[in-house]
This record gives sequence, structure tokens and C-alpha cells, in this order.
Amino acid sequence: MPIAVTILKKGTDGRSRSILGTLALTGTYPTLGDPLDFGPHDRLQKQPDLVRVFSKAGFVYQYDHENKKLLSYANTAGGANAPLGEHTNATYVAGILADVPRFEATWFA
Repeated sequence: MPIAVTILKKGTDGRSRSILGTLALTGTYPTLGDPLDFGPHDRLQKQPDLVRVFSKAGFVYQYDHENKKLLSYANTAGGANAPLGEHTNATYVAGILADVPRFEATWFA
């Protein structure tokens, strides 16, 4: 299922354009990331130069610019001080479904 994007604010400072919003993840996480295309949210229909995603539930999200996908990371390996693993190809864990990650996408001039 596609990631639902909600735009909260748009802005420009003459050198860059930004949008702030939230993401809603549902369904099953596909291996190598969930498709997320910011082009339709930009007046020039191009991908942003910088995307930052912030979780309030402690998960880590990373935007793959080249493939236009959102990667989700959770503690799949267990143990202390272990790196987070990519979410498995399965239904999103309850914590991610309940999370409302915020994002900032920026286009530079």
C-alpha cells in the first residue's frame, strides 16, 4: 500500500523550497523499501535534494533518493548495541503502524 503523505507546511526562502509533513505507513513492508515519490508534491515535479524523516516512536527511517523509497529500520537483531536491521518483508510491526513520522523535504535552487 502506498505511504500516505500529509503536507503540514510549505515554504521558500528564495534559495530553497521545503515541505513539512507526516507519513502514514500501512500494510506490508516490501524488501528494500516502501515506494515514496515526492515529485508530485513539488511544483516542478522533481525529487527533493534532501529528505529527513523523524520518528517519535524510536524507529529509524532513511530515504533512498535514487530509488524513491523509504527504508524502515527496527531492532530485528536483538541484543544491546547491535545495529538496527531493515524491517523484514512482512506486515509492519505494531510500533511502526502506530508511529506518525514527520518529514522535511527540501529542494535547493
